[in-house]
Amino acid sequence: MRVTFAFVASALVVSLVLRTLNYFSDKRNNPVSVKAQVFLSWTLSVSILTLVPLDVGYSLSQMGNDENGGAHERTDDGNVMTYMWGVTYWSTFLLTWVILPLHQIYEDSGDFTFASRCSTALRENVVFYLVLVGILAIGATGLLFFGSLDASSLSAYGIVVANAWGISTGILLVGYGLVEVPRALYKRSFLDDRPTRAYKRVAHVSRSLQEAHEDLKKVCKAVATTARVMPRRHELRWAMDIIESEVPDAETLRMDNNNNNNNGGGPSSSSPMHATGTSSSRRGSYGEMNAMGVMMDDDDDDAM
Repeated sequence: MRVTFAFVASALVVSLVLRTLNYFSDKRNNPVSVKAQVFLSWTLSVSILTLVPLDVGYSLSQMGNDENGGAHERTDDGNVMTYMWGVTYWSTFLLTWVILPLHQIYEDSGDFTFASRCSTALRENVVFYLVLVGILAIGATGLLFFGSLDASSLSAYGIVVANAWGISTGILLVGYGLVEVPRALYKRSFLDDRPTRAYKRVAHVSRSLQEAHEDLKKVCKAVATTARVMPRRHELRWAMDIIESEVPDAETLRMDNNNNNNNGGGPSSSSPMHATGTSSSRRGSYGEMNAMGVMMDDDDDDAM
């Protein structure tokens, strides 16, 4: 019975994680290594929901075996449960404190070579660990000085600090969920206000899009200017070539901008804040907002 439950629960966990990962991930831009680590992290976290019922079932069977005088089967099941908990704990520990932090800094670093990106990841994580160890050492020194801690109880001090970290993080996350989830459900209960909130979000996204487009154009101009003035035999020309290959040129940006403007729709007689407008009028309203942003963008370029 426990084997069947473990198989079905594991299949459900893997299916849930795969479905969630497929929903939230960017299929074109996320590397396979990132997806693999996220899949492993989520699977290990959710697998606790499978291990707890199995552990409870083992404890109940152990109580029955103790009453009947049986001990061999209890030992085998206990070894299996100990192994499963050990694998889950230490895998999660290594992912939390070693693998994921290193990989995160590696992906975020702007270095050009594998060795330099690894060096940046190691350096930043070592600084973080040194600061963390320093804080723990200061706390332990203070407790030793006031006589509240001795050398034999340092392991207990480490356990208390680890538990305090985990409990504090859990309380913060659960507290945020207890406030944010009911508030979101309460807001969604007002059906008449949904179009208004949606239009506000569209306007905000449109402004953010135009600002991001402006920033991208500035970066592209800076890259093009630097690539033009940098000598071909410069010692960092190889790095400049990599940057230039990753940045779109100005003509491509203008063509994409014009395509988005044409696809957004023409002028519409409906107001973007009108709650009962059709989907075509909404697309037209968004096209008007986007077109206004594009025209302002072009006017600024001409003024410059």
